[in-house]
Amino acid sequence: MRARRILGGAALLVSATAAPLQVGAEEPPFHLAGSLGNVQFVVIDEANAHDTAFYPKVIQAVCVGSPSCFVRFYTNSRHVPLTFPLPDEVLAEPAAMFSASAKALRYEMRYACRLGLSEPDCY
Repeated sequence: MRARRILGGAALLVSATAAPLQVGAEEPPFHLAGSLGNVQFVVIDEANAHDTAFYPKVIQAVCVGSPSCFVRFYTNSRHVPLTFPLPDEVLAEPAAMFSASAKALRYEMRYACRLGLSEPDCY
């Protein structure tokens, strides 16, 4: 059985070292496309997909006030118009998934193998 990357929820959700996302006049670095129950679907720029320090900042922004939160990250390299449910072209570009379950006291961050990161438990 492969080991899963389990992270401390407090460290990931409220990181003291993570600077808040700067959203100014330029396009925001992520787009919250929609949600189904507790699952948030986020589209990020391809440039940020390889930056593992970027994800906790987005998680902190979209999981505000929720002890249980599930986030699925995708990229949109083809620049197709975003709708929800997400188009197949976007669903074909997974980047990462985050799961925080307050009930199970389990926090997990996994990255897509297609990113080529040196993570032991990619999907």
